[in-house]
Amino acid sequence: MKYLCTLLVILCLLPVMAVPVGGATTAVRVVLYAADGYTILNETTVDYRWMEAHLPVMGDGTTQYYHQGPVFIDDPDEATEEALRWNPEEDVNVESKAMGAVKGTGVRELCDLVGGMQPDEEVKIVSADGWSMRFAYTNVYEYSGREGPMILAWYNGAEAPGTWERQGTGYVPDYQSGMRLIWLADTSTNPQGLHAFGNYDWHEAADPEYWYYYQSGGEGYPTTTGLSGKFISEIHILSNREPEGSIEVTSNPAGARVSLDGVDSGFETPCNIDSLMEGVYSLTVSKGGYLTPEERSVEVLPGKSIPVHFDLAPAPSVTADSGTDSSGNGPLSPLPDLAILEGGQLIVTEYLQLNGSFSAHPSTMTPFTLKGGEEQTITFDGVISGSSPGLLRVYLFLDQSSADPGIDADPEIVLVADQGEVAPARTWVERGEDDQPYATTLVFSPSALDPDGTVIVRSRNHASWNATVAGGLLLVGNEDPGAGTTGVWIAEGADLIGDAPGLGSPMTLAEFAGPFPVRKSNATLVMATTPGSSAGNLSFFINGVSTSGRLVSGDGPVAINEILVPEDGGSVVRFHTDAGDSVVTCRVAILAMDIPDQKGDTAGTIPITGKITPNTTTPAVVSPGVSIAAMEGSTPPTSPPGSPMLPVSDPIGSFLCWLHNFVLWLQGLPPEPCYQRTITVPPVSDSVLPPEEIPAEQNFMIQITSTPQGARVSLDSQPTGLMTPCDLVVPFEGEHTIRLVKDGYQPAEQVIQGNGSIALLLHPVMPAVEVTTLPAGAPALASGTSHHGGIYIRTYPEQAEIKIDGVIVGTRSPLLVSPLREGFHTVSAGILTTGNAYASQETIRAWVFPDAIMPVEFNLMDAASPGSVTIGGESWKGTSFTVNGYYPVKRVPEKVELAEHPSFVTLMKDAAYYSYTIPQSSRDSREFLIPAKTPPVCNLSIASDPAGAEIFIDGIRTGLLSPAIIPNVSEGYHRVSLTAENRIPVTERIFIAESQCLLGEYPVQYSLPWYASGSIGLTSDPPGAAVSIRGLRTGEVTPCTIDGIPIGVWEVLLTLEKTKRYLDVTVEPGQTRNYSVVFD
Repeated sequence: MKYLCTLLVILCLLPVMAVPVGGATTAVRVVLYAADGYTILNETTVDYRWMEAHLPVMGDGTTQYYHQGPVFIDDPDEATEEALRWNPEEDVNVESKAMGAVKGTGVRELCDLVGGMQPDEEVKIVSADGWSMRFAYTNVYEYSGREGPMILAWYNGAEAPGTWERQGTGYVPDYQSGMRLIWLADTSTNPQGLHAFGNYDWHEAADPEYWYYYQSGGEGYPTTTGLSGKFISEIHILSNREPEGSIEVTSNPAGARVSLDGVDSGFETPCNIDSLMEGVYSLTVSKGGYLTPEERSVEVLPGKSIPVHFDLAPAPSVTADSGTDSSGNGPLSPLPDLAILEGGQLIVTEYLQLNGSFSAHPSTMTPFTLKGGEEQTITFDGVISGSSPGLLRVYLFLDQSSADPGIDADPEIVLVADQGEVAPARTWVERGEDDQPYATTLVFSPSALDPDGTVIVRSRNHASWNATVAGGLLLVGNEDPGAGTTGVWIAEGADLIGDAPGLGSPMTLAEFAGPFPVRKSNATLVMATTPGSSAGNLSFFINGVSTSGRLVSGDGPVAINEILVPEDGGSVVRFHTDAGDSVVTCRVAILAMDIPDQKGDTAGTIPITGKITPNTTTPAVVSPGVSIAAMEGSTPPTSPPGSPMLPVSDPIGSFLCWLHNFVLWLQGLPPEPCYQRTITVPPVSDSVLPPEEIPAEQNFMIQITSTPQGARVSLDSQPTGLMTPCDLVVPFEGEHTIRLVKDGYQPAEQVIQGNGSIALLLHPVMPAVEVTTLPAGAPALASGTSHHGGIYIRTYPEQAEIKIDGVIVGTRSPLLVSPLREGFHTVSAGILTTGNAYASQETIRAWVFPDAIMPVEFNLMDAASPGSVTIGGESWKGTSFTVNGYYPVKRVPEKVELAEHPSFVTLMKDAAYYSYTIPQSSRDSREFLIPAKTPPVCNLSIASDPAGAEIFIDGIRTGLLSPAIIPNVSEGYHRVSLTAENRIPVTERIFIAESQCLLGEYPVQYSLPWYASGSIGLTSDPPGAAVSIRGLRTGEVTPCTIDGIPIGVWEVLLTLEKTKRYLDVTVEPGQTRNYSVVFD
């Protein structure tokens, strides 16, 4: 009896189990994917009620629609058999395949909800039970009547008699097969007048890759019923579009110029900057008469428009005097940051004694824009007198310089003269908080110039560089043996000053160190500023006492003021702008006065000379120029060997004299006069100290080398003019300090005593941690012409299916794939089992940098289950971080996906890399709060074989080459990646223990094996065809040359609008093969 009851229960349940009522879907999610197959550009979810109310309804709920089942016919002739099975007559296995009297919504209309499809894109229809099928754009958007539109049916008015399956009637979920993919064909090809979507209809409508065959006994039978998926839950548009977003920029007031990553975008507010790749960008705006606000970091998200608004603060009144274009239409460059206007100091770099005449000639040309690679002629007021002047100084004044991201904005300018190119002897730069040059003064010391008073300047910068040339100054001294002696002090710089709220009275200081001659009633100060017509607003103070100046030249781009220094004026000169004045850049200050004859001539025998006056000459000078060393931080000037010693101030003597008088004052006695001691310093020279200046028995020669070579050598704080490797003459007695300096490296010193040799290793200067923005804003070693890089993939085990952006690129690692367009790529690796399923699979979002091969690793034997965790922490809010050492850069707080174990985050703050391991408890709670306390840091020393590999730390492109020392790297996990041209890159997740970090340095060393590669050159007629290789976009368009491709035969696709051309190219080691395609 018990078994009978059980059987009855089972029999009662059978009808319910046969019809999966719960399988019907009532809503569909529509997703637009980017070309990487990962990034979602847009998505929406709608249910059948919304569809019926807001979109066209297809089908009337009365007309029955049919598909066609397999035609089971065999024939000995394969071609005949194939034709019979397609059944063009559409008269076999049709009436029994009724889909119902359906109503529904077109797939095309659903796709349009998220941006629609474009030609050459596919749509993937996904069922809740795992079924999926792909279809071409033409079948969704350009269908013919014979197959009709593709719809998602959500209503069935009636089932046809004798139908092949029960579907249910009414709306879903009562319509139990819904939502179902159905074609609403017309009756044009059916002999019975049925609305039948026949097999041959699909044969004619679709490309062969989209045909569907029912498999039985090893035979394939065409059918359209297999295309009709039930329980549809998602529609995926697999687009070819890049993961792009946009920034909507507004400002108050409107009309501000927008700069993106330091480059003028060409837009003015309000505006929408679209077609921006996913990533972090720096953004600011500028408008005449307003202060330029601080740059903002904006994260561009795919398919999103990010709003950014700026409220501009009024600036000191800036008219056309502040540097305008030739038409006077406004400033050539945006106003600097407010902090720049606070004022600074001009540095005294030269003291000269000349017999002859001086003249100062301001430039006459209108300010202009100089671009990278260009050259321009600059004309100065007046003609140079004499063919062989004893002194020549050319000063070139630049306003703001800029260049594309990753390109150095500092000017690289030379003079072009008969003797060749002349590099600047000194460069003075005023930088903003963004470290960009807002004002630059270049100082040249040519041996001769064109007699007509013109010079040619040439930029050696990248083509994207540009700067406003605000003007120039030519200082000339001609020898006149019959004239007296004049001493000249020259202070140089590039100091922006301007009145602004909260700054008080910004001022520029120049301090001229004496002792000066007793008779100095004719001492004169000449001040050069830009722009020309703003200098009339300057006020001058000598030792705090207001002193009037005379504007000698102000009609041109450079203003020259002349100030008579009072007889007791002391040694300090200050000048600043008053409230409401324009922004002014102080460039050069020249102090000149008579120097008594060394043989004791009386004042009466000294001519009343010594002034430097603009465009006029006065008797003066004598011997070759004598230079004093610049202040710390400036580039030392030079002078010929054998120059006399220079008298300078005696601070120790002054202090002792003051202390002596203080003691007398305590005793009630009158003070005594102070007498300065004679203190001299040796002249600065770029040449080796002549051995004959030191007695042979009191000197010795040492050999100095450095790694790398080319470091400048100083002996006891005095430049020698030598560069390593070199031999240096050193006094025998006492200790001596050898200092080596090389641009881009930390200075190195060593104290020596006695004979010997010196070999020093120079460590690169570690720049502040800069987040690479996209295109990565970060330091870039590339020339700027390449738009591609590559990926090197390693898996464990090696046997694994590897995909990039959904394209299978291999089934075994290691695998190098290059070229790939710069930007995000979805890289996955999986261990296949039967039925195309994966026993283990892992996916990584990898960023490809231009001209770099990025390494990626998968451990498929220990793959962790992916999960999402929100990274937070109040003290770290807004701080940039990466996950597991891979780009992209995130910002706290943000939800991230973790697919590795252990996982870690690295935060970039205060020029340091702080690593924190995410514990399992945080993975369980889905939240990780970063501790406020920072971990200990140390130096990370990185070496490679060969040297010169580019270094990435935790996904950040550092801009450094191995060997290098990266300071401020914390304990914990970090990812070190190295890449070099034609070398297999390496990546390693390292762990620095606290005990190792406390030792001060953690060393790592890697070997980068060579790989064979070649190049291809591609041209097309017409040009502009997009280039894909191995089915993956390269980011390049024709004409182009692509380097670093692994050897082999590769399929190349050139796409121009809707036209495609395929060709097989052969890449040979070290060779470039050229290919050309003509588009009809």
